[in-house]
Amino acid sequence: MEKLNNFYEKFPGSYVAYIGFIFSVVFMSIAI
Repeated sequence: MEKLNNFYEKFPGSYVAYIGFIFSVVFMSIAI
């Protein structure tokens, strides 16, 4: 989690992409 936080601090503009990535992972998990 610390690495993710550091990545977010360095790239705050990718917050939307980060949420989209998490949503995709959750969706894939439910689909399977």
